[in-house]
Parts: sequence; structure tokens; C-alpha cells
Amino acid sequence: MQKLIGSILLISGTCIGSGMIALPMVLAKLGIIPSIILMFIIWFIMYYTSLINLELNLQAGKGLTLGMLGKYFSGHTAQIIGTVSLKLLSYALLAVFIYGGSLILQKLLALDTSITYIGAWYVIISILILLLPLKLVDYINRVLFIGLLIIIAILVIALVSMIQWDNLPLFSPNYKEISMGRSNSGSFYFIWFSSNLPYLN
Repeated sequence: MQKLIGSILLISGTCIGSGMIALPMVLAKLGIIPSIILMFIIWFIMYYTSLINLELNLQAGKGLTLGMLGKYFSGHTAQIIGTVSLKLLSYALLAVFIYGGSLILQKLLALDTSITYIGAWYVIISILILLLPLKLVDYINRVLFIGLLIIIAILVIALVSMIQWDNLPLFSPNYKEISMGRSNSGSFYFIWFSSNLPYLN
């Protein structure tokens, strides 16, 4: 049961991560109805691709990364495509996390220090945490995720009372002119959680 809870929190944490930074900026211009429709479409695509990923891992008989799955089922070319795709996504998300986390710390602590310096310390502390024993990292992840849920609950309760519902547009006046490709690309950071599936086998 403990492993199941840890796995759920690991997947949930990687789902929420960069989406928390990207989604408000990406979907704010669309309006409520298009945003909800887009989120349901993205959820279905992520759910379906996760099932495919899980099925391929079960057929392989062991947990394999995207590149190794490509090699197992389709050969060396598929391995290169899968590995490069995952590496590019990893580096993009790493940049988002470092910049976003450093910016939040700078604003929260009202620091005059440059964001590069804060980012360097942010990375060093993260590396030191990841060098700890895996079980301890799992417990730290659980504590951080539960803390995240508590903070989100407090924010939602506080913000709901401040919302002026009459000002919320169901449709943005110019939502048809907004590029859905840009909205989708920002929202698809949710796919990062799929990289954890092989390790849960």
C-alpha cells in the first residue's frame, strides 16, 4: 500500500509540475468554455497514450524507457527518435522548473539577488536532495506533494470568494483568432508523467 501511495504521488506530482506554470498563461486568453473543452481533449489524449505506454511495457515484460521500447518493437531508428524526444522534453521542463522556481523564490523572499544566482542554488539544493537514499527522496516527495495540495486548497477557498463571476467570459471575444497550436503545445507538458511509468513496473 505504501508503494502504491508513493507511485500515485509521484505520477500526480509530475502531472501538476510545469502545468501549474504553463496553463494559466496559455488558457487565460481562450475563455472558460474553450479552456474546459481543450483540457478534456488533452486529458483524453494523455490517458490514451499512457495506456498504450503501459501496454507496451507489459508486452515487453519489464519497465522500458521510451527509447528502449522503440528499440524493442521497431529497431534502432525508433530508439534514437524516442530517446532524443524524451531528452529534449526533459531539458525544456528542466529550464521551466529552474526559471519558475527561482522567480517564485525571488518574489517570495523579496531578494535583490540575480535570478541566475538563485537558480544556481536552486539546482544545487535539488541535486543534494536527489543524492539522498531513494526511500528518503520518496518521503520528501510525499511531504512536498501533500503540502502542495494543502496550499492549493487554501488558495482556491480564498480566491473563490474574491472572484467576480460577471467578469469571467465564457468565450474570449477573439478566441477564434488565438492559435490552438500554441495553446496545445503549452498544455502538453502534462505528458512528462509518462516518463515515470517504466519505473513503476
